[in-house]
Amino acid sequence: MGENIETVIKGLALYLDPAEYSQYISGKHSLIVEKAEALEEPYRKAGEVQGISSTYLPIPETSKEAFQFLKEVRAKQAFEMQKVAFVSKYGGWDVEQIIKAEIENIECFIALARTTSISSAFEVRPYRPVNVNSRVMYQCVDTSITAELLRLEHGFYNQYYFEGNMYSLPAMVYALCEYFLPYLKGKLSNRKSGLAADDSPIETKGLGLNVKSESILIDEVILPFISIIKDFFSKNEQHKLTRLLDSNESPPQKLLFKGDGNKLADAFKQLYNAHLVVGITKKELEAWIAKHFVYLHRGKTTEFTPRYLNDIISTTKDKCQKPILNIRLDKDSGRYKLTKA
Repeated sequence: MGENIETVIKGLALYLDPAEYSQYISGKHSLIVEKAEALEEPYRKAGEVQGISSTYLPIPETSKEAFQFLKEVRAKQAFEMQKVAFVSKYGGWDVEQIIKAEIENIECFIALARTTSISSAFEVRPYRPVNVNSRVMYQCVDTSITAELLRLEHGFYNQYYFEGNMYSLPAMVYALCEYFLPYLKGKLSNRKSGLAADDSPIETKGLGLNVKSESILIDEVILPFISIIKDFFSKNEQHKLTRLLDSNESPPQKLLFKGDGNKLADAFKQLYNAHLVVGITKKELEAWIAKHFVYLHRGKTTEFTPRYLNDIISTTKDKCQKPILNIRLDKDSGRYKLTKA
């Protein structure tokens, strides 16, 4: 893979850079608006504006709801724009060769982005506070396209609120990888088989990004974390622990952590602070721990209380003297390493 990431991103300007794609969608805004409105329609609710009956788009109340709307509406709207730009620019060219080249470029971008540091996407803290329904949420304002792909893949927007339009960078990058890439592959396959190209929105997911929302942990730390903490659980509960951490499958009964509760709470606090927990806030993490675990205190099974967990996870009052987990950032790979303390 001889390309560098800057060259590859420049080659994708038609789909990501307003200065580039605007010249190719000029005169076709009515078509894009029509399709954009059709995608919004299922989400609209009836209401009144100054006494006149109308419809409106409800503002997502949580980061998860906002991310879902981004994927299902804003990114699909961006995809419609990307199709128009592609056809407008390349309609009279040797389309099969162009399609192959664009597929290769997008796949090269995804592969190169995945080799860059996750910390560049998560540690800069590129957030801007916004007020949504009287609640403070956060929007990411970093403009790094590479970091954007990493944020999308690793659940950043499940945790940090973003409510943008179809031209926002998260929507454009998601659309490029999850909708436009399979669209191009479908056009190429249809041309080879002699079928007419289907220009309808692509519903198939997962061909570009590896977005996983089931677990509260990012994929790369699930197995290392299980390996570190499994010996604090009985043999017959270890497989339930694995299912809980890997796919958020709740066990029939709370799992007994055979140690001080602050050690388990501290381990999850470290994971959260390193941005390795996704999709939930600290308060939700505290509730999640209380829902799924109990611990031993002076030989007795003890429930986690909200106050106990809050003092450890959301404040600096209770610092664990003997942690079970160490997390460090590997400077060479840009990834976090988990080890036993």
